[in-house]
Amino acid sequence: QGLLISGALANSCIDFKEGTCPLDELNVVAQNEEVPSALACQNLCNQNSECGFFTWFNNECFLIKSCDYVEKCQGCVCGPSYPSFDTCKWPPGPSCNDFQAQSCPLTETNILDIVEPVTSPGQCQDKCSLSERGCQYFTWYDDMCYLLATCEEYSACEVCISGGLEPDYESCQGPTTGRPVPTTTKAPAPTSNQPGGDCDDFQEGMCPITESNLIILLSNVESASVCQDRCRTYESAKCDWFTFFEKDCFLLRTCDSVDVCQGCMSGPAYPDIDDCNGSSPKPATTTVRPTTPRPVTTTRKPTTTTRKPTTTTRKPTTTTRKPTTTTRKPTTTTRKPTTTTRKPTLMEIVASFTATICVKDTTMRSSTLSGSTLQLNVRPSVRREINVNTSHTT
Repeated sequence: QGLLISGALANSCIDFKEGTCPLDELNVVAQNEEVPSALACQNLCNQNSECGFFTWFNNECFLIKSCDYVEKCQGCVCGPSYPSFDTCKWPPGPSCNDFQAQSCPLTETNILDIVEPVTSPGQCQDKCSLSERGCQYFTWYDDMCYLLATCEEYSACEVCISGGLEPDYESCQGPTTGRPVPTTTKAPAPTSNQPGGDCDDFQEGMCPITESNLIILLSNVESASVCQDRCRTYESAKCDWFTFFEKDCFLLRTCDSVDVCQGCMSGPAYPDIDDCNGSSPKPATTTVRPTTPRPVTTTRKPTTTTRKPTTTTRKPTTTTRKPTTTTRKPTTTTRKPTTTTRKPTLMEIVASFTATICVKDTTMRSSTLSGSTLQLNVRPSVRREINVNTSHTT
């Protein structure tokens, strides 16, 4: 949520903010470009009967019907159609209206420090201004002072006071300054339609105090009865359970289990614990004793110890026996065929020679070979002279 802007009947210079009004489709009347200033944008708004507010940014002008809240926007200017923008100081200085009966964001990243006990919002503002950690805003609640880095939005908290370093909180006094006054509303008495259980639900023990279950931690709380009252009247979140321990009051969402905690008191928002004083609180049934439930910040981060189990992984021995491969080269026997060449006899050679002669000379009746020498070339290694001294008559 952003800051609420004043209604049309009470418009003043404090209604001009560095931010933007809601720019949704149903709320924007018109949009104009090349508008040189916020004053020129306001003049365009005055010329449009539907326009009640404007937002100007970087020569762009939005004419707007209403401005129920303002979202922060660096360099933006937004405000009503009157009074005239040029009659007001810009940028506006801090005013007493900047203090809100609400809570700034109380997160781990935004909280710079928590100081207690601090008896007034003015003292809390002084702690913020003297802080060396860059405190710019504060939230004071029930003698606790939260020193904060930013305050971009507010949460409902009627008993809180929040603001910046200026103006001086103590100087914003009197009925006309608009300084918020924290309320101290006593929790209403239980009725038949209020949630809760019975007196047996109050136990000497501790509800789960985890990051998701804890709403807020309040310090310097006098008793379990006062802690229960804080649970009933807390408006930023629905508190149904509480745990009280040594002036620390833990406002909780649920209480699914109760751990043993000597000196702790836990129970629901209803019925009234004072009406149950005649009965002894039921002790917790669990056996685990927690550490003292006092977180440093509003969010208690539970300590988790995870023991890593020792795992021994034995690498199996893999034996791969290489098979013996015997490749027997086949014996190839090529039997060379035996060729027998019969050497012709001398008489066969002579007969063949004689037959050849007879073919060449068929008219010859007879041939007489006498004293002739025949040189036969049978083979180079077998060369001899054959003397034929025979007569052959054909």
